[in-house]
Amino acid sequence: MNYERRLSESIESQDFIFRYLSEDGLDKSLRYGSVRGYSTTEFSHSSGAIARGAQIKPEWGEPTYGVAIPVDKVRGFSVARPFGNEGTRGWEVYTNSYPEAGQGGWTQFLLDPVPIEDTHIFRLKP
Repeated sequence: MNYERRLSESIESQDFIFRYLSEDGLDKSLRYGSVRGYSTTEFSHSSGAIARGAQIKPEWGEPTYGVAIPVDKVRGFSVARPFGNEGTRGWEVYTNSYPEAGQGGWTQFLLDPVPIEDTHIFRLKP
């Protein structure tokens, strides 16, 4: 798949990829011992910039933590489908399904689980 190859090249060109989580999301990752799900190659310390770029709706929880994942710890990912991976047609390599949540345009992919001890967790600024 061409999209998968493009994402692979984008991921491999970086030292880290990022997963942004709400307080609840971080608690779940800590309980499960791993981080997984929607991730990006985009970095920001600003929860507002992240919410707009990643198109995170307020009802999904404000991102309050970032998780930096070393690229050499990534064991796999899949290309996302539109509308929260519920769409049956097309692919969403860049966030664009929820324009009401922000401008979008960030890379996105579904990260396979990475042990939490292999990551770096940091608090975001408002």
